[in-house]
Amino acid sequence: MITGDDYFDSKEFKNLLKDFESRYDNGEVLFYDLDNLIDFADYYNLVNDGDRENAAIDTALLLYPNAAMAVAYKAHMAISNNKLEEAKRLLAQTDDTEDYQYLLAKIELTLAENNANMAFVMAKEMVENMNNTKDKHDAAIDTANIMIDYEHDDMAEALITLINDNDGDETNEVKARIAICRHDYQTAINILDSLLSKYPFSKKYWTSMTTSQYFSGNINDAMDSCNYLLAIDPDDPIGLYTKATMMEHLENYKEASILYDRYLALPNHGTEALLDHAECKINMLAYKDAIALCKQFINEADNSRAHLIGEAYYTLIMTYMAIGDKDNAKAARTEGDSYLNDNQKLVIDTKLFLEKIVSEGNGVVFDNFMQNNKDNVEMLMLAFDTAYDHSLIYIAYKIMEQILILNKNEDNKGYGFMAQLCCILGYTDEMVKYLDMALKKCRTELINVMSVAELEDMIKCEQLTEDTRQQLQIIISNKQQTE
Repeated sequence: MITGDDYFDSKEFKNLLKDFESRYDNGEVLFYDLDNLIDFADYYNLVNDGDRENAAIDTALLLYPNAAMAVAYKAHMAISNNKLEEAKRLLAQTDDTEDYQYLLAKIELTLAENNANMAFVMAKEMVENMNNTKDKHDAAIDTANIMIDYEHDDMAEALITLINDNDGDETNEVKARIAICRHDYQTAINILDSLLSKYPFSKKYWTSMTTSQYFSGNINDAMDSCNYLLAIDPDDPIGLYTKATMMEHLENYKEASILYDRYLALPNHGTEALLDHAECKINMLAYKDAIALCKQFINEADNSRAHLIGEAYYTLIMTYMAIGDKDNAKAARTEGDSYLNDNQKLVIDTKLFLEKIVSEGNGVVFDNFMQNNKDNVEMLMLAFDTAYDHSLIYIAYKIMEQILILNKNEDNKGYGFMAQLCCILGYTDEMVKYLDMALKKCRTELINVMSVAELEDMIKCEQLTEDTRQQLQIIISNKQQTE
């Protein structure tokens, strides 16, 4: 795999790596210099091979248990997995507390413990205490990048001002990251464009360029940059994942699905892509595939990602409901209770409740629901959406009637729906009232809600003013041209 790193892509390193992998795969004793083992770990981190990264660094700790470099690396891995106590324990294994990597790990741990001010003091002191220009430069760049990782862009900016290097490549890279952190994507694009003119095969720069262009709204440029990245390495995980999400954004779900499959076929892929792919499959109406992907995520994700497990359960339940499988929806609701947030539970339970009303035709249950939730706009809106989607016209009408009372006409929404519902129900006087309000206050809603056939029925009402009738005729003509 091409990494874009000169050393990792060199013949010398590849020969060493080949020897390591051969020994590792055959279960042989691994004995290498500490520097080699750290390089192996760095490489595997870069290519997202977590198993071999762990093998390399665990071998380093076995052979050199007190080596600050190995301890710091393992501590960084622990911090990345939010295992802060483990990181503390690891850092306590070495007496070499002046080691450069050890100091970086301590700064990162302090940031992870939400003590950014202390971390900045430690970083600034570290930079200022360096004896020569190169070490000072490296320390400023490294600590600034750690600060950016934790979204402390101001502190990162302050650290790079400590060195006399306003236009160096590494400094510009940090400036680009700061700009991205601040959502100043055009500045980032300008800096990255300059860097890529020097390093046209840099995967990390093309990755950052793709991200910046995408979030700035330049989708076509972002796609071009992503294609450059994949031209350098067709199996680049970030490139495949990013292009998949862009294709999904462009509603090219078939191509997005193919790219998600390619990404998920890579070793040690990010599990979040399973949820993205599930959403893609839902848009393709491939509900069974979406269900399988959600279940896979739930099985593979650990509890440190509880909110994402909640998202998986939510998508799973809503997909079951989309295909009318209420039994599995209820079972998944029970199983996922500890992971679902309050809003997700509210949405699911409301929809399940309305589904019960639909299936049983139980008016008493509905009356009780309205009485218990007469002041809860959020719950009523969820109930309205469900009733409207199921063509429960009278129920939808009663719910929206209450919503309009509670909103006191402040958001100017709902009148288009009420005009439509009253028309269907034959409530002529109310229809005329709500139609007039809709034309004045939420014309777009009315246009989106009403079909041409419904508008043509409405226009026949003798109680309409001539002005209202003319406005409806214009809407009908415009809809006919666009449909």
